Amino acid sequence: MELGDNVADRALLLSESGRQRMAEALAKAVREHTRPSGLNRYEETSTQIAYTGPWLNFLTSGASGGSYKYADAPASATITFTGTRIDWIATKGYTQGKAKLILDGGAPVTVDLYNPTTLRQVRVWSSGELPDGQHSVVISWSGERSVSTGGTRVNVDALEVWESLQ
Repeated sequence: MELGDNVADRALLLSESGRQRMAEALAKAVREHTRPSGLNRYEETSTQIAYTGPWLNFLTSGASGGSYKYADAPASATITFTGTRIDWIATKGYTQGKAKLILDGGAPVTVDLYNPTTLRQVRVWSSGELPDGQHSVVISWSGERSVSTGGTRVNVDALEVWESLQ
């Protein structure tokens, strides 16, 4: 947000509705960019994540914690947590395909990790607000690729969990 010393900005700050709009914009920015005290980032090496199948390590300084795990054959990663939200952090790129994700045993969701250029530490999926309690997320290799992709890999860089503070 930027304000200058001009007539329009001055009028905005002098009016009650203008000050209210400014306060709401500032509060929204703080909420969206402040990590709650119950937020934990679990790197791909965390014991909180249970892997099945052939996951390989990929070392790169651009990844959260300096590496991520990837699979290009049947494999899955499961995290069980108590909290109100979870976000999946991954790498998107040309060799990446589509993952299948299941939250709390529900219907599978397809998450496309393809991008023509490599993007690191991308929030590729978010649960949104969940009821406070125990939840599980399963991320699986689907073998599917996007139309333009060169591969079917899926990867886990990190998981951010808003845990219960009880």
